[in-house]
Amino acid sequence: MDRLSVVSWVLVLGGIMVGCGTSSPRTRIVPKSQKVVTGEVDVAAGQAVNYRIEIQPEMLEPTLTGTFNARGGTGNDITAAIADDTNYTNWINGHQAEVIWKAAGQQTAGRFELKLQPGIYFLGISNKFSTVSDKKVELDVNLKYQQKEAATGG
Repeated sequence: MDRLSVVSWVLVLGGIMVGCGTSSPRTRIVPKSQKVVTGEVDVAAGQAVNYRIEIQPEMLEPTLTGTFNARGGTGNDITAAIADDTNYTNWINGHQAEVIWKAAGQQTAGRFELKLQPGIYFLGISNKFSTVSDKKVELDVNLKYQQKEAATGG
């Protein structure tokens, strides 16, 4: 081997050894929670309300949980569904839609727990079937997920 080759090999091996000594940043998984909606909402006769839910790709194991309880009118009831944008528009307008979850008809109370994929969703609370009675709906909806964060210290 000539002198230039020996120097080249020493530089290459030295670079490999230096590279082995460095470590990539450590990460940890941190549980997160976001309130989508909590409290009482008024839903007028013939109307609906909706809440936008965005699931980012970096959210790990996103789970949407919620409860509702309606009062007002003779039936104390509403309808509810969770769907993507296109299917929510169809559902709220009374058309056929592929929703992710929906209440089984008009309901006074209900709950749901859904694993979601990245995307944009809408939770709809509808009183469109009522021509006279406004409704009050108590909602508690939360999005729980995990997220990677750089570990500190250590």
